[in-house]
Amino acid sequence: MTTPSRKQMLELAVIGTFATKWLIPRLPSFTRAHADIVINLSTRNDPFVLDGTAFDAAIAFAHPAWAGNESRHLFRSALIPVCRPDLVLPSRRRDGTVLSTLPLLHKTATPESWPDYAREFGIDLQNATAGGRFEQFSMLIEAALAGLGVALVPYLYVADGIRSGELIPLGPPGRDTGKDFIFVTGATTRQPDLLGEFSNWLVREATSDAPPLAAEDSISPRT
Repeated sequence: MTTPSRKQMLELAVIGTFATKWLIPRLPSFTRAHADIVINLSTRNDPFVLDGTAFDAAIAFAHPAWAGNESRHLFRSALIPVCRPDLVLPSRRRDGTVLSTLPLLHKTATPESWPDYAREFGIDLQNATAGGRFEQFSMLIEAALAGLGVALVPYLYVADGIRSGELIPLGPPGRDTGKDFIFVTGATTRQPDLLGEFSNWLVREATSDAPPLAAEDSISPRT
């Protein structure tokens, strides 16, 4: 009610960790270029019926439950193993060979992620299913920052933490263990041009944060 009439508003449903760890820190670059647009965010971690809600769009993981909606593929969430730097002795190699010596942290809904990651890179993980379980990626990241073990999380969520040195990667990003982010709109889109412009910006931002080819040496400071 207090928003000036000349302002345009986008009501977006987003995955909570994606919003806090990636989207919100980057929103200033969008709002600086689009001072007439107000972005409102609400958390929705699971698929829902978009039509008939107040939302213009949702940013979500691809899932069959979104069938019937218009969707655009945004980017793939490649998973990467990370931990706090002091969890690994300086003399140890920071790659997949050290993973069997450290506690592994798991996302409750995807217990197969570590075995899949080990299979992709030919790593012999004796402890692939052992370790603490956490419901959300945000919890996994905080657990890794607290020194509880190694978290296997989307690279997009920890790119800034790796660049700042808060976290270190212990292997390359896994291409077979991630999920696809999609931009979902209802059957009747109220602001197609505005939504198209916003989704184009999302893709450009994600491209600039694409995972490195090698885990550590190719990570460069954000400019």
